[in-house]
Amino acid sequence: MVGLGADALWELWQRIAEVEREERVQQAQRPERKRQVGGGRKKEAEVLCRLLVTLLYLRQHWTMQAIAETLDCAESTVWNYIHEMLPDIRTQLPASLLEQ
Repeated sequence: MVGLGADALWELWQRIAEVEREERVQQAQRPERKRQVGGGRKKEAEVLCRLLVTLLYLRQHWTMQAIAETLDCAESTVWNYIHEMLPDIRTQLPASLLEQ
């Protein structure tokens, strides 16, 4: 349904989760940081959920509204998930898989 086999999806999930962990560590160590560690907006969904929403949007061409109604969340939440995950997916997947 998302265009990837189970092994490929698991590998992509692990790579993107690792990238996000590294980004959080780098953010926490910035010298100009204004909030204490742990402050700020929390991501409501885990990496796998955001990844699946994005792959469903890219592969099946569902509208954001249809995905939001299926997941019982706001359309803006789906938009946020997709736009948070797209840069990571672009760096982790070959272009040929994104264009299918």
